[in-house]
Amino acid sequence: MENKKIILLVEDEAIIALSQKISLEKYGYTVVIANTGEKAVDIIKELSHIDLILMDIDLGKGIDGPETASQILCLTEIPIIFLSSHTEPEIVEKTEKISSYGYVVKNSNIAVLDASIKMAFKLFDANSSIEKTINDNSNILNSITNTMMSALVMIDQEGTVTFWNPAAERILGYSSDEILGKRNSAYLLAPEKHRKGFKIALDKFLKTGQGDHFGTSYESEVLKKDGSTINVEIGLSPVNINGIWHAVEVVRDISERVASEKRVANLLLEKETLLKEVHHRIKNNMNTIRSLLLLQAGSIEDSPSVEALEDAAGRVMSMMGLYEKLYQSLDYKFLSVKEYFSPLITEIVENFPNSNSVKIEKNIEDFVLDVKILQSLGIIVNELLTNIMKYAFPNIDNGIIEVSLSISGTKVCLKIVDNGIGIPEGIDFKSSKGFGMQLVNMLSDQLDGTIRIERGRGAGTRIILEFPV
Repeated sequence: MENKKIILLVEDEAIIALSQKISLEKYGYTVVIANTGEKAVDIIKELSHIDLILMDIDLGKGIDGPETASQILCLTEIPIIFLSSHTEPEIVEKTEKISSYGYVVKNSNIAVLDASIKMAFKLFDANSSIEKTINDNSNILNSITNTMMSALVMIDQEGTVTFWNPAAERILGYSSDEILGKRNSAYLLAPEKHRKGFKIALDKFLKTGQGDHFGTSYESEVLKKDGSTINVEIGLSPVNINGIWHAVEVVRDISERVASEKRVANLLLEKETLLKEVHHRIKNNMNTIRSLLLLQAGSIEDSPSVEALEDAAGRVMSMMGLYEKLYQSLDYKFLSVKEYFSPLITEIVENFPNSNSVKIEKNIEDFVLDVKILQSLGIIVNELLTNIMKYAFPNIDNGIIEVSLSISGTKVCLKIVDNGIGIPEGIDFKSSKGFGMQLVNMLSDQLDGTIRIERGRGAGTRIILEFPV
C-alpha cells in the first residue's frame, strides 16, 4: 500500500466506476471512487495523499467535471486527467484550460489509460520543477509568452499597446514594429461598431482600474490588419505598474468554434428525429446482445456460468425496456414510472420456471422520473426480483411478491416484500460478496439513497430503498 499510487476516480455511473476501479487495481493502483463533483471536492479536503484524479466530464446532477477540477485546483496542485465519451474539439479545449495532463476517451483500453496516468505523473513532476524555476528566472517567462498559442496584449494609460507576443502577430496580422509604442494603437483592433464602447470602457479602466469584463472571459470581435473581423475569446485582467493601470488581454481565436456552433444550431430541428432513431437502434442492439447471452447460456452445462449469463441477460432486458419506452415517448428525458415498471416486473418474473406459483401484487404510483434514475432503478428492481425468484420460494406453491413504488414530496420509496423463506441473518448489501448485492448497493449510492433489509419474526423479507429527486 505504501508504494501504490492512489487515484481518485470521479464517475457518476456506478457500473463504469466499478469496472475502471477493478481494471486499475490490477495495474497496481489504489482507487477511491466519488460519484459526484461535490463528493470529490470533499475527499480532496479530507485526504492529503491522493496522487492523481481521473475526472469524468459529465457528472449528472451537481457540478460538472471541469467545475469540480477548477475547485480542486484552488485547494491543491494535483494532476487531473479528464475522461469522456466526447471527442469534440470544443470539449477538449474546455478541459485543456483547466488541466494539461491528459484527455482520454472512456472506452480506451486500460493499457492506454495506464500510459496516460504514468505520463501525467511525469508531467506533474516536471511542471513542479518548472514552476520553481519560473520564480527565479524571468527568461522562462519570456519563453512561455513567446510560444503560447493565444495572443498576449498589454495596453497602457494612453491606449498604446506595450506588449505584443508572436501569437498576437499571427492572429491579428500586425507585426510588433507596426503596433508597439504607437499612440492609441489599441484602437486599431476595435471594429467600427465597437470602437465607441471600447473607448469608453478603456478610459474608465485606465482611471479607476475597474471594468465590467475584468477578471472574466468574454467573447467579442476584433479587427485584423487586413480589415477582416474574427470572433475571439478575451480574458481581461488589470495590472497596476508603478501606480498606473494597464489592461492585459489574452486573446484566443474562436472563429472555427463559433462557425461550428452555428452549424449545430441549424441541425437542432433534426436532432429530435435522430435521437429517437438512435434509441431505436440501441434497443435493437441490446436485444441482440440479450439473445446472444441466452444462446450462450443454452449451449453450456456449467450451472454457475449459465446463471451468470442469464443474470446478465436480465440486466440488459431491464435497460432494453427503458429504451423501448424512450422510442415511443415524445419526451426522451423523463418517463412514467408506472408505464416502465409495470410490464418490466411482469417480464422479469415470467422468465423463471416457477413463475406460475408466484403471485405479483403491484402498487406503482403514476409519476415521472429522469431517464438516468430509471435506468439505475430498473437494474435494482431486476436484481432484487431475480434474487427472490431464485432463492425465496423453494418448495413453496403460494409465493407472493409485493412491489410498491411511490413518491412523497421529493423522496421516492421502493418496497419489495415477499413471503419466502427469508434472507439469512448476517447478509446485507454493505458486506455481501455477491456481485448482484454489490451492484444494488453501488446503484443505491449513485441515487444518493439508502437501502435496508427488514426481516420479520416469521418467513418473508422486506427490502426498502429510499432516495431523493
